[in-house]
Amino acid sequence: MKITKRQLRRIIKEEKRKLHEAIDPRIDEVPFVRTMEQALNDLFDEGATNEDLIDVCKQLIHDIEQGFIGEPS
Repeated sequence: MKITKRQLRRIIKEEKRKLHEAIDPRIDEVPFVRTMEQALNDLFDEGATNEDLIDVCKQLIHDIEQGFIGEPS
């Protein structure tokens, strides 16, 4: 079975995260970081570039600063 470079990168990232968690279990105290990383990795796997991901993060920061995220809808 062949895998793409993108799939290999994702596998490496996931294994690196697992190793990091095993070494530093405090990471489990911050599950939202893993959730956000997974969402960004999913976008990357769907074809987003690093620049696209940066733009998404900047827009989210802007929305948080404006009060659009975290406020009751």
